[in-house]
Amino acid sequence: MVERTKGITFTDVNRVDVREYAVGPMGPDEVVVRTRYTMVSTGTELRVLGGHYGRRPWSWDRA
Repeated sequence: MVERTKGITFTDVNRVDVREYAVGPMGPDEVVVRTRYTMVSTGTELRVLGGHYGRRPWSWDRA
């Protein structure tokens, strides 16, 4: 039986979906961690949500 988990997925600028993902078999050096609470921080997550992740601030090309 394949185990499933839910995760936040940034699908577009200012769009977040909660999707279900399959959890594959663990390797010998891996662990499973269960998260009770999480939140969007004012750092990286909000930059990703706003579509700014990976863009150079001096770049004029927004395409």
